[in-house]
Amino acid sequence: SLQRETKAWWFSRLALFVTVDYPDFNMRVAKEAKALGIPVFSYIPPSAWAWRRGRAKDVARLATKVACIYPFAAQVYQEAGANVEFVGNPLVDIVQPTLSPQEGEAFIGKRPGHPVVLLLPGSRVKEITGVLPVMLQALPKIREKRPEVDFVLQKAPSIERELLRSILASSAVPVKVVEGRGYDVMAASDAALATSGTVTLEAARFFTPTFTLLIW
Repeated sequence: SLQRETKAWWFSRLALFVTVDYPDFNMRVAKEAKALGIPVFSYIPPSAWAWRRGRAKDVARLATKVACIYPFAAQVYQEAGANVEFVGNPLVDIVQPTLSPQEGEAFIGKRPGHPVVLLLPGSRVKEITGVLPVMLQALPKIREKRPEVDFVLQKAPSIERELLRSILASSAVPVKVVEGRGYDVMAASDAALATSGTVTLEAARFFTPTFTLLIW
């Protein structure tokens, strides 16, 4: 069919197919590439170390080379028979503040004697609508025990400010919204509430205690 011919033509132009995370999509395409003799390089393969360890064997059959950013993940893939290498996590070098501690605190409006809890609800609309309302329910309980705490929300560029405003309107506790300088904001905060994801690892780089919420 025309569809098969088009697919074969497109793959024939590839010297290497590189997958980066996103396993549900990438592994399906990797199967097509493998069938057509295109080498597959898997960077940040599926997290078989956490669950569904059988996926490591599937990737080992498909990928010519696997690169893991966690040593424990590399071990799982090695045991599954993959040609795997631990390459380290780029966040180690990327996650760095650009402001001094004093400048960071000024940027978020931190007041002397008022610890800041940072809200990191995510960068996707589904995360904002699903997780942020739950975060807001926790704020009065935190204020009850620590009345001096202030709350700051880091706005992702992909989220419309109006969406945040509509959800924050229901909050019983004031929340200040800041945008930009994400690593400086993390460094200046005393604790965080975060949607599960890379942001929790970024916060860990600043030793910012983080409570993580999952979205299903």
